[in-house]
Amino acid sequence: MNKILPALVAFALMTAPLAVTAEQFGDFTYSSDGTNATITRYIGFDEAVTVPTNITGLPVTQMGDGAFYGEWWLTEVIIPSGVISIGNSVFSDCQGLSHVVLPDSLISIGPSAFVDCFSLAGIVLPPGLLTIGPGALSHCISLSNITLPNSLTSIGSGAFENCGSLTGITIPGSVANIAVRRWDGTGSVN
Repeated sequence: MNKILPALVAFALMTAPLAVTAEQFGDFTYSSDGTNATITRYIGFDEAVTVPTNITGLPVTQMGDGAFYGEWWLTEVIIPSGVISIGNSVFSDCQGLSHVVLPDSLISIGPSAFVDCFSLAGIVLPPGLLTIGPGALSHCISLSNITLPNSLTSIGSGAFENCGSLTGITIPGSVANIAVRRWDGTGSVN
């Protein structure tokens, strides 16, 4: 019995699944599929942040869910060319965020991506953007300037909900799907 117990413990340790943790690169944690990198969290305290173009030789292609969530001190973010997707709640509750640079490569902005970014007054959406998720820019109370690109095909429910400073917006003819509640609490949208 004394020889069997250590062997069982060793076997259990060798076959137990290992916890998957994100790796760190500077002030970012990230995950990788071996081909591309996804930013999973910003762990720094800078007010102005430039997301890296690549990490350990892998291109950064996604901003993972909640990557900057609640970083209230953040005022500016530059997202590099090559990023195609901004996930769910990436910048949610970044109340001081006033300036965001989005790359031309971006095709999708996820649900609640910029919800409660109270200081965001304007955002330039890239010309190849296809989808804006539900609630993506809701409660951006200072948002007064946004131009929707001609490539846009879908606007999710509540995408601009409670954007009281937004006074004008033109929906391009390319939009085939506009969900309900997209303008609730928004200023005079034409």
